[in-house]
Amino acid sequence: MIKPIRVTEVFKAAARGKFCLLILGFTALVPVAPAQADWLDSIPRFASAQAEGGWHKGPRGYHSMCARDPKLCMYDYQARQDQGVSAPKRLDQPQWNELDRLNREMNRAIRPRTDPGPDHWTLGVYSGDCEDYAIAKKHALIEADWSADQLLYAVVEGISSPYHLVLVVRTDRGDFVLDNLTDRITSWEDSGYTFVIRQSAEDPTQWAYVPGSGQRTGTLGTAGVGTQ
Repeated sequence: MIKPIRVTEVFKAAARGKFCLLILGFTALVPVAPAQADWLDSIPRFASAQAEGGWHKGPRGYHSMCARDPKLCMYDYQARQDQGVSAPKRLDQPQWNELDRLNREMNRAIRPRTDPGPDHWTLGVYSGDCEDYAIAKKHALIEADWSADQLLYAVVEGISSPYHLVLVVRTDRGDFVLDNLTDRITSWEDSGYTFVIRQSAEDPTQWAYVPGSGQRTGTLGTAGVGTQ
């Protein structure tokens, strides 16, 4: 039986000089409660649920990670075995505060670095590029009781590189983007990116085109993803 990786344990290894230190402290989260209208005003407006198109084989980097270290993909496989797709996460004030806090903490915990060779997707690095941030955020949120099919890797057309990876979170207020290039959480429509492919909510081990992408193929099948 594969034992799951806990992000909190991975980052505690920093105390032994292995990784950067990150104290997630989910159970200790006590947000300062503003008025209900105040926190609702902080959520991006006009977010919608992102649709899925036809199947795509997905980035080579993702499949290489799953083959090399199945623990990093076990939640995706568990979601596939579950009956039905999880409902979008109910987004209330504590959940929104948690998303915002975690996005900022992870963006600071990992130092930006481009992989010197083929993209190497992994968890628990002290420096890395876009996919390393997304993996850390996904696993930390799973520890905070999100489901794998509510947390989907998505390949977008990058700002200064051909492709870039972000994490799309599915909520009852629409789908939002967690990005290592900004601390600001946006709706996927307002992210400024063109979405190309995304993990499928029906089966996170599979990838699907995002409608409107033009079903680009490019080098997605052979590239890790991006360099941002």
